[in-house]
Amino acid sequence: MGAPEKRLLCAWHVDKAWRKNLSKIREKEIKFQTYKILRTLLQETDRNAFEGMIVSAIS
Repeated sequence: MGAPEKRLLCAWHVDKAWRKNLSKIREKEIKFQTYKILRTLLQETDRNAFEGMIVSAIS
């Protein structure tokens, strides 16, 4: 059968992994803002809006 091309994770697992990695950021304000951006991206359902948001989040 082979390995699957993509592996989908539920939002809870994605959030858990993000929170684990965000614990590496020491400054609370940066950690809070980063988490806020990630959650907004996670909840976006419109592809065009998501792509625009991700570009602005990265820059």
